[in-house]
Amino acid sequence: MQQLRANGAKNTTVKRIEDAVLKAEEKLKAKLNTPMDPGITFEMTGMDYLVVDELHDYKNLATDTNIESAAIEGSQRAQKLHMVVEYLRDKHNGRAITGATATPIANSITEAYVMQRYLRPDLLEAAGIGNFDDWAATFGKTKTQLEMSVDGNSWALKTRFAGFRNIQELQRMFHVAADVKLPEDLNLPVPKLARRPGDGARAPEIISVPATEAQIDYVQHLGQRAQRVKSRQVDPREDNMLSISSDGRAAALDLRLLLSRHVDPDDGLFDTETGAVIDDPEQYGLKIGAAADWMHQKWAESKDHVYLDRSGEPHPRRGGLVSAFCDLGTPSENWNAYDAIKQRLVAHHGVDPDLIAYIHDAKNDRAKARLFAQAKDGTIQFLLGSTSKMGVGTNVQARMVAMLHVDCPWRPADIEQRDGRGVRQGNQNAEIAIARVVTEGTFDARMWATQARKATFINQFMKGNLDVREVDDIGDAALSANEALAIASGNPLVLEKAELDVEVTKLDRLRRALQRSQSMLQVRIREAEGTIPRLEEAIVDFTAAIAKRQPTRGDSFTATIGGRWLDNRVEAGDLLAARLRKLLEDPRSVWKDFEDNNIGKLGGFTLNACNIPTGRDEKVAVKFAEIGDQHHVSLDRATLDKGGAAVMIRLENGLEGLDKRLEFATNQLATERDELARATARLGKPFEHTERLVALKARQKEINTELLGTHKEADGQPDGGGDGEAATEPSLNDLAMHDAAAMVNMAGGAAMVIGPAGPMVITRDTGRGPRQR
Repeated sequence: MQQLRANGAKNTTVKRIEDAVLKAEEKLKAKLNTPMDPGITFEMTGMDYLVVDELHDYKNLATDTNIESAAIEGSQRAQKLHMVVEYLRDKHNGRAITGATATPIANSITEAYVMQRYLRPDLLEAAGIGNFDDWAATFGKTKTQLEMSVDGNSWALKTRFAGFRNIQELQRMFHVAADVKLPEDLNLPVPKLARRPGDGARAPEIISVPATEAQIDYVQHLGQRAQRVKSRQVDPREDNMLSISSDGRAAALDLRLLLSRHVDPDDGLFDTETGAVIDDPEQYGLKIGAAADWMHQKWAESKDHVYLDRSGEPHPRRGGLVSAFCDLGTPSENWNAYDAIKQRLVAHHGVDPDLIAYIHDAKNDRAKARLFAQAKDGTIQFLLGSTSKMGVGTNVQARMVAMLHVDCPWRPADIEQRDGRGVRQGNQNAEIAIARVVTEGTFDARMWATQARKATFINQFMKGNLDVREVDDIGDAALSANEALAIASGNPLVLEKAELDVEVTKLDRLRRALQRSQSMLQVRIREAEGTIPRLEEAIVDFTAAIAKRQPTRGDSFTATIGGRWLDNRVEAGDLLAARLRKLLEDPRSVWKDFEDNNIGKLGGFTLNACNIPTGRDEKVAVKFAEIGDQHHVSLDRATLDKGGAAVMIRLENGLEGLDKRLEFATNQLATERDELARATARLGKPFEHTERLVALKARQKEINTELLGTHKEADGQPDGGGDGEAATEPSLNDLAMHDAAAMVNMAGGAAMVIGPAGPMVITRDTGRGPRQR
């Protein structure tokens, strides 16, 4: 702690570490004070190596860091494994563990750090990475911004991950310990994805259902909430983007899920005329019905399929298994999606309710094993569950003919775990149908697109074929305010514009960074071209001086000071100090130059002297004339007043240091030449994303023009030229007017645009849309 304070650590950082140490001590005391049954300890088992399946279950390893959003308090399970691994590693010279998992990186690249701590901490140590902050400084990009404190009464600077850099080096380090085998590498006997209707591609089928009027109204309400969050008009404890994203997911499933949580007269779930809750069940959402209908269709297609029992004989009970994953609206006393799907299957399609089961019905391992056995022998032919309860460890694939994602999970690893329940060895079907139900115009499509982007990045990272240096953070689960506003607009162009704006901004930032880099390269080249000749000259001078140098150590000492030959260091030092002090007698010596040349000789070199005008301190420099200005010894007033042997020893040390100066100059010359060659090679390098940036900006201009044209048509304005002339490019004022009108149309109130003609106020009259006045 004292070292942290001495190094300037923040008080909050020290306090957090002190609290962590205190908590750890208390935990150890509690464990030591707990009565222990006599038995065999881990050390007594003789185990010398661990093989751990589902290693991702241990990723919550305690991680202390100054980046609060990345700190992990840690689970007992992960902490125990880490202690055992470290014990075995110390005892058996580094060999300790082999881990197996299908999802080593579930949501964020920071999880690679935990895996490296388990598997190859020696690589981290060799790279100079002793803790997570070192890892973040090497591979992470952080951003610090003002955020409201928990109490809502103050603002504080918070540092969070914004992205990652040095990705290729991180990949190489990670793949030293990771033997990655993807499905295409293993070629396992698993069922193929069934061809989806329409394009016939072997890919998940997208079941798109339209949003109801009530859902559209509620999504617009979410857009208004996002606007308030974006403009910081609401306390983060009351509303934030994560809460809006969660409500958006629930609304995309069924609005009754929100009614079971809360009822707010302003949340858009009410009839605007009567104030009563909407009575028409269809208005709450069509996804449940579409999900049940698709499940019944796949079940009906497979109900006569014959499957083999464990002995390899045909089982008397026919029919495949259809499973559905839904993390929202799990079984409860209130309205829930599971009961709604079951009710539709029974009431609309005549399915025997005994064929339908929930994974939540199995309260313990014995009940779960019985449920799995019933799914394998056909007693159960519809199985509904959540990712957490029906993901890892669920082996019911024997008859699984179809799988349905009713909602989109937060993490791409959850999608992989869901699909892995059916696309696995032991499934007797040659093909398996997988579908995703998406409600149009809601947060559904954006959630699935986000997960696809995350999954693509993680897949490329695991393959080790990422060719970029930096990437944005993919771990954030919440949608941004701009994304929520774009979805709420109901116009796909607005969402595309939001995505384009982000990518154009990113590429523009990269282009500007390249331009700055090119400018710095030019400066570096000029510096190197000026430094190299000076170093070459210094090397010649140092080499000649070393050859000329005469020994002065020990009894070999001789010096000439002021024309007087001396062989006594003390006497020579006093005489030289007295001569040098004269340079400091004039009060102007702290700012004006004074010289005294040829004051003596030492080691074969002529001594020249001058004061060093620092403006404050009194110092002189003794130079060796034959070496030039490349080498000198500085002496302060205190040393000169003391005089004696110390003065001469300082000069002798200066002569002895010529060898190190020559070595340093030689190494620096090699470095400068190498950097000059690299800088010259990189100078003039074009921006590699120029074509994409031009194309994106062109598309951005098209969208802006189209959005502006749509707005003008809605106001009855001409769209640019009945005379056949090309429409003029929208001005900045036009775009500002459009954005203001869109904001007023969505959030109400008024907006002011200050343009060339002066200020203009845009308001909204009921039923008329935005108006100018």
